[in-house]
Amino acid sequence: MRATEGGRQVIDLRADTAPRLRQGLDHEPFTTAHGKRVVVVGVAVLAVLVDAFTAIPHSWIVVAWAVLAAAIAVVPRVASLTMPVIAYAGVWIGFNMMRAWADGTPWADQRLGFVAWLERSLFGGTLPSAVMQEQAFDRVPNWYDYGWAAVYLSFFIVPHLVAILLLWWCRSLFWRYVLALAVLFALALAGFFALPTAPPWLVTEVVPAADFAHIVRVVPIAATHLDLPIQLYHQGLRGSVVVSQVRIEPNPMAAMPSIHFAATALLLFPAWHLHRRLGLVALVYTLLMGAALVYLGEHYILDLIVGGLFAAISWIVAARVLDRTQNGSNP
Repeated sequence: MRATEGGRQVIDLRADTAPRLRQGLDHEPFTTAHGKRVVVVGVAVLAVLVDAFTAIPHSWIVVAWAVLAAAIAVVPRVASLTMPVIAYAGVWIGFNMMRAWADGTPWADQRLGFVAWLERSLFGGTLPSAVMQEQAFDRVPNWYDYGWAAVYLSFFIVPHLVAILLLWWCRSLFWRYVLALAVLFALALAGFFALPTAPPWLVTEVVPAADFAHIVRVVPIAATHLDLPIQLYHQGLRGSVVVSQVRIEPNPMAAMPSIHFAATALLLFPAWHLHRRLGLVALVYTLLMGAALVYLGEHYILDLIVGGLFAAISWIVAARVLDRTQNGSNP
């Protein structure tokens, strides 16, 4: 930059060189950046191999951390997303690890069929899942069975996509969603420990004295016909037939409440907050998920009702906690 001082032109070297220095600092040498990418990608590949070819418990967590580290190393701006990602992933991982212990309570065997007995008494002596399968399922999957199975399996993708969108569009709404998830999972864990419940497809095995109608678990049957690498308990907990290698189910006795339905219903609130049309889409998706869970033999209607109630409570509690926190920080 040139300036006039006492009739002379003076060149301000600091002003001219500062942008160049900043530009140079923002871009590290290619060899250094390339080396980081190679190292991190190598760690990620090694983690995937460890997860695929060993029986180390929760080894997939190593893969998740490796992918996160790779993203931070390759795109430095991702570092600002580290805390939100850790918080969100920690809520899910912590819940699934604790959920796996819920069927070990001393009173589990005495309560596994309670919800089934109650629902049958409320619906004229039969279970809604049995009625729906009697009308529509003929032992060989039809096109709509694959559709219902897709709705069921979408649960393992859609909530995480919504979290990414909230993180991108509205950080404050993202944190409310994460806090609501934490409250929801805490309520669900209390339900799992207090009332271990066998799902409809499993109740005839764990409560052999009951004369429940036989209910089929449709999802693993559909997955088998499509050769999908999904491992689920299938018509029996102990002498079970499993499908391939990817296990996504830590505890089959955690039916009450339905986390599938509760976490889906929770999406209604941030979606509606963003736009009413998004809220309507979320509502349709929630209703489809509920119908799929009952038809596929995964949950009772009572599981859905309690799950939806827990979702609403969680969203309200999260809002009040954040409001108090903000009011406390702004006297």
